[in-house]
Amino acid sequence: MSFVAQVGALLAVGDLAGASALVSTAAGVDRELGSAQVALARQDPKTATGHAKQALDLGGGAAAHHLLSAAKLFGGDPQGAIDEARRAVGLDGSAKSRSSLGGILLAAGRAEDAVAVLKQVVVEAPDDADAQTNLANAAVKVGDHALAIQSYARAFECRPSDQRPIQQLVAMFVDLGKWMGAMAALDLSRQGEPPGEVSVALDLASLHIVRQIT
Repeated sequence: MSFVAQVGALLAVGDLAGASALVSTAAGVDRELGSAQVALARQDPKTATGHAKQALDLGGGAAAHHLLSAAKLFGGDPQGAIDEARRAVGLDGSAKSRSSLGGILLAAGRAEDAVAVLKQVVVEAPDDADAQTNLANAAVKVGDHALAIQSYARAFECRPSDQRPIQQLVAMFVDLGKWMGAMAALDLSRQGEPPGEVSVALDLASLHIVRQIT
């Protein structure tokens, strides 16, 4: 696991102190990359930008561009964020790198572009729960509810311990027709015998809606 991934894993579980301690043991480009990650977790885009730029100067490559992209997005520069994410993909065209670009496009309000990028990502990496969730969120934005249902279900299948895709699926149905209308919309989505994993997600969404109604 790369140093960036190690720091990211600690931050993903909320261990900011552990991530900071790990960064303090590093030097050079790893220290700058890790410092940028920690600064982003602390919602400090200015400090994150400085460390990401230092990482670029030290040869941080795509990882540094992705961190600079996130810092620019937090700092209120969505176009700058997209530009940095595209530079990262130019250096690293992996599915993971393009998934990050898709997430930035979505956050920057470019849902149609995000759908186009993320559709390709999930073809290559169907088990990427974050990409599936981002694709579902983007699909909701462009009104492609069939794709959203499928992608939320795939995200839940990839990471069943994470209930957020189900909650977002419920929110989509509610937005379509409030609580009772959501039940009708959900029943309509069952037509045509959906795949097993989609059916499980719809069952869970139905349970959540029923609890809210009652």
